[in-house]
Amino acid sequence: MFEAPENQTFDALTDSSREARRFVQRWLKAEGLDDYADRVPLAVSELATNAVLHTARPFTIVVRRGLGCVRVEAIDSAPDLVPVASARSGIASDITSLSETGRGLLIAASLANRWGVDLSATVKTVWCEFDESGQPAVAAEPVIQDHRPTRPAVAGLNQLRFIGLPVRTAIASGFDVEDAIRDLRMLSESTRAAKPADLADLLDLVDRSVTVRLAGRHAAIHAASRGEYRFDLNMDVTDDALFATGDLSTLLARRAGKRTGPSAEVIEFRIWLGNETSRQRQGLAPTECPLRADL
Repeated sequence: MFEAPENQTFDALTDSSREARRFVQRWLKAEGLDDYADRVPLAVSELATNAVLHTARPFTIVVRRGLGCVRVEAIDSAPDLVPVASARSGIASDITSLSETGRGLLIAASLANRWGVDLSATVKTVWCEFDESGQPAVAAEPVIQDHRPTRPAVAGLNQLRFIGLPVRTAIASGFDVEDAIRDLRMLSESTRAAKPADLADLLDLVDRSVTVRLAGRHAAIHAASRGEYRFDLNMDVTDDALFATGDLSTLLARRAGKRTGPSAEVIEFRIWLGNETSRQRQGLAPTECPLRADL
């Protein structure tokens, strides 16, 4: 049984991860839980950063004390943005280790004794539990509870099938987009660096393109964790999601500034994806991706 929780809601700003960490640090000190001070605030900071970057919506941090443990929750209103931890090993672990984003959930999962994701129609909760015995030797697998209602079929979806996608290049492409989103968000929060409309446009495109971006990201990471060099991807997506994905890429490229852009392989991969998507929307059969998979 857990005691009554403490909670605080934060805006989707880059500074919010630091504020969330401080909130938890103050709570731990007030509760006399100094033994948890090394793990819990760091995990909360990573969960908060994940919420800011991937949902762009206000989120709530909940902390509560149990018998010999502490539980923290990060709650937001984006249940369709289901998080996935980057692979700790496998053929693309070197890419995930170099990315500025994408490792937050892995860090939190490695610090906690138990963790998981609860999904409802309107709310997502990412939770971690920390035992007084200390950090586990091996990160636990997540407990997923999905209570979202089944959605009816939607007319007008594009049924796309991508065959033989190169795992490493797909993951590198996904992390490049996430790093660019992070950089632009940080720039846009400075009134000297960008106009408020820039951030509004970014958040709108991030939200509308999520079904495309996360489908590819999850499939590629799962394939990497299995040691596979190629994977197939089936998607049923709306025109709006496809157009938003293209507009997001254009916006990020335009605002890249001093940021190092994607590699030649990633650029070639995105060009092939765009051309293949256009072909299939014209009713043509899928073709296998010809790009190298051992990069």
